[in-house]
Amino acid sequence: MAMIMHPSFKIEYFHDQKWEPEWIEWCFEIVHEIWNKHYKPASSPINTEAHFTAVTDDDDLLADYFKKHHCNNDGDPLEKYLCDPVIEDLDNPLHYWTSLLDPCDQSGKVVTIMLKGALAQMALDFLSTPAMSTNVERLFSHGRLNVTKQHHNLSVESTIAQTVLNSWIKYPGLVNDDELTEFFNNKSKRPNNGGKKVVTTIVEEG
Repeated sequence: MAMIMHPSFKIEYFHDQKWEPEWIEWCFEIVHEIWNKHYKPASSPINTEAHFTAVTDDDDLLADYFKKHHCNNDGDPLEKYLCDPVIEDLDNPLHYWTSLLDPCDQSGKVVTIMLKGALAQMALDFLSTPAMSTNVERLFSHGRLNVTKQHHNLSVESTIAQTVLNSWIKYPGLVNDDELTEFFNNKSKRPNNGGKKVVTTIVEEG
C-alpha cells in the first residue's frame, strides 16, 4: 500500500520490478478494496477536475494498460491518481498528501469530507506508519515464553503488550523507564491482589 500511495512509485514500481501481471492486478484489487471499504465517503461532492500530479509524461509505459483496465470517467480520485503519471523525484510524499487534505475549522475538525481529501488521508495513514525495527519472527517465537504456569490467565492484550515490551526494552531510550515503572506500580494496586503493594523496578540484563 505504501508503495502504491507514493506518487513517485505507484503501480509502476511493481512493473519495474518485473512482478507478474496477476500480482500487479492483485495490488489493484487490494488498494481499491481498502479505499472503498474504509475511506471512500458514502456521499461527497465530486471534483472531476482534480489531478494528482503536476508532471506530464507522454512516454508513460503503463498509461495504456491503466486506461484499458482501470481508468474510467466516474470522478473517483483513486482512479485518477493511479492513472496519472508518477511524479519524478518527489522528496516528501507526506507533505504532498498533507496539502491535499480537506480544510479544518478552528477546532481542528474537517468542515466537509471530500473524495480527494479522503484519499489523501488514506495515503497518509499508510505512508506515515513507521517501519518495524523488530525481527518479527523471532519476537513471536519468544512470545510463547510469556505464557507460563504463573501467567496462563493473561489476556490477549496483556500477552501482546508484554511480548512487544520485551523487544522494545532492549533499545536504550525507546521506553521511558520511569513511566513504565509508574504504570506497573499503579496496576499492582488493583483490588484483586489482596491490597498488597508491589514495587516494580526495571532490571536490565547484562
